Amino acid sequence: MNPMEHLALHAANLGTMPAIVDPNWQQGRAINFQGLDFLVNQVAQLLQGTGLRSGERVLVLLPMSVELYASVLALLRLGLTAVFFDPALSTALLDDRLEELAPSALITGRKYFCYFAAVSQAFRRIPLRVITGPWIPGAVNWYGSRKLRPFNGSPRITSDSPAFITLTSGSTGSAKEILRTHGFLARQLRVLKSCLAPI
Repeated sequence: MNPMEHLALHAANLGTMPAIVDPNWQQGRAINFQGLDFLVNQVAQLLQGTGLRSGERVLVLLPMSVELYASVLALLRLGLTAVFFDPALSTALLDDRLEELAPSALITGRKYFCYFAAVSQAFRRIPLRVITGPWIPGAVNWYGSRKLRPFNGSPRITSDSPAFITLTSGSTGSAKEILRTHGFLARQLRVLKSCLAPI
């Protein structure tokens, strides 16, 4: 089951209960399950409108926030693969791994974009930039999603479909790729559900 299906169930059953408490969220301190489900599908609509399609990789570089969770869930909703890297990863190793992974897009804030664009050639070559915060020339405004109708498509996603790729710090000499599939996430959720009743 796509994690978005679990979110949709929570939106139906726990709609007005807080899902995420974020003191920096522009609409208020918390967002409830209904609001999160709606926002995720708006972000999914924004991303699909850029031409991204199931199976492509998207680098995500955001702090813990509503924007982070909504972005990651939107990527899963579309069958896209979210790519993360350890902040300790050297610029040289980051360039090497990004060249190999060839992400089609990145989702980040202005501060992170300006820093990594200054130090990483591979980062600068990522063709599509989706930015939270102040506008950057040529970038897609993440908050433009708030004007869109929610995505309601059904991309083909199997248990073997890649969900996350995490790059390790490279402290052993090379940055390893840790792949998590949708099937892995489903099994992980079942284990958590057996330990945490509210899930």
